[in-house]
Amino acid sequence: MRPQPISQNARASAEAEAALLGILFQDPDTLRHVRPFLRPHHFSEPLHERLYGALEEEADRGSGFNPMTVAARFSGEPAMIELGGMGYIGLLIANAPPSESAGDCAKAVFDAAIRSNIAVICAEGLRAATEGSEEAFGIASATRERLETLAHEAATDDDSMVPAPEVAERAIEAMQEKAVHGRSRGYLT
Repeated sequence: MRPQPISQNARASAEAEAALLGILFQDPDTLRHVRPFLRPHHFSEPLHERLYGALEEEADRGSGFNPMTVAARFSGEPAMIELGGMGYIGLLIANAPPSESAGDCAKAVFDAAIRSNIAVICAEGLRAATEGSEEAFGIASATRERLETLAHEAATDDDSMVPAPEVAERAIEAMQEKAVHGRSRGYLT
């Protein structure tokens, strides 16, 4: 399941993705700094996801690579053509922040993906609680399990990341409140 980013995160995520890709096309060695935690599925823009995945594939082949060769693979794709073809890659490179920003950009992409997943999981749990066709405990348990799995993905030593266990706990409490009293106490925004 590819969650759609919540609207307030969508623009920031797309900007961080573009900045990171610009850095990677300009300085492919920076990929080694973001690969330990960033995966293609963390990108909200499908073209960005495919470009990042192709950069990873090229890096896996070893012995350095030319990122422009990677970009050329996508030159005929409608999404790439719509954005200006290879000119889009040039724009990404021209607007790229310094390579030292790669980690911050990657964390912003990762953070937006995790937040998006939290929103989707909680919305699905809330919908199930509102419909009332399942037992509340089953809904809360299933939602908690999905949020805990996501929390493990989001776990990091960096304090700037989403505290997923806390968000999960609040989401469960809100759904339980909704199931018992027919209304939420406002934890979900």
